[in-house]
Amino acid sequence: MATTAPNPTTSQIDDAPLPDLAVGALVALCAAKLLLHLFTSVQHYGYFRDELYYLDMARHLDWGYVDAAPLIAVYARIALLMGGSLAALRILPAMAGTGLVALSILTVRELGGARYAQFLAGLAVLLAPGMLAVDTLMTMNAFEPLFWMGCLLVVIRILRTGNSRLWLWFGVLAGLGLENKHSTLFFGFAVAVAVLLVRPREFLKPWIWIAVAIAVALFMPNLIWQIKRHFPTLEDLENVRREGKNVVLPPLAFIKQQILVMHPVLFPVWLLGAFWLLRERRWRLLGVVFVVFFVTMEILHAKDYYLFPIYPLVFAAGAVAIERWTGKRFWLK
Repeated sequence: MATTAPNPTTSQIDDAPLPDLAVGALVALCAAKLLLHLFTSVQHYGYFRDELYYLDMARHLDWGYVDAAPLIAVYARIALLMGGSLAALRILPAMAGTGLVALSILTVRELGGARYAQFLAGLAVLLAPGMLAVDTLMTMNAFEPLFWMGCLLVVIRILRTGNSRLWLWFGVLAGLGLENKHSTLFFGFAVAVAVLLVRPREFLKPWIWIAVAIAVALFMPNLIWQIKRHFPTLEDLENVRREGKNVVLPPLAFIKQQILVMHPVLFPVWLLGAFWLLRERRWRLLGVVFVVFFVTMEILHAKDYYLFPIYPLVFAAGAVAIERWTGKRFWLK
């Protein structure tokens, strides 16, 4: 009597209910994050030179700029509509950082973390110096983690539920991420490599190709702008490289720099998170995404903040690992 082989796309489906959302921790941490910026960067320190440049972009909206994707001008235009003051300009990245804290907590929940892990991950994202720095200024760097973590949350949902149609949302978020900052291409590269190495038979199906088409379609206006002007952004990047403006660090110094900008106290959390993702069969694809992206940035001698958008993933995973391996639930249960 013939037997039916298990479907590889559904064998990993998790039908167990998600842990309760730590609503109190989410509200408290998001409020703390927003208030922190309201009393510091939103009111003080003066304009950063790039912010003045972006305000000028906002007065000349276009589908592209020599050294930036178009969405930064849209953010600055919103600030102009709110009066164009320093507070109007800085409140937007502060809100983006607040949203990232919430998104990190939701990521922990999708990974199976209970309230203690949700609180720990949200606190890590709130306190990480690199995150605090990018959320103080109106730049595309403050918004980039929202797009990346949104994409990764979609991937987690796919891994947990087996619903491949969710790749369509990945395509939407990735396409918008490209319009926010071109470095999303490297994030997409890391995801693609991870899929090919870990889950090619499961994911190389029509839905993922439709997602790629959606991302390309959303990126197309900026791509057309680049083509018509003979790719000025690539020329600008080459000029920066030739003039030696970027600091090139050897591998160990690069890793040390990452530990410092995320704070040494938080280093065990994200390192443990990376190992936990690689160790867990269901989430291994996410661990490979982190490793591939980290190694790619080191090889390309990227600036330290280019890696910031990927850290909420390993903070979330590290919080789950700590919760499970220590058995702590405390008063947040």
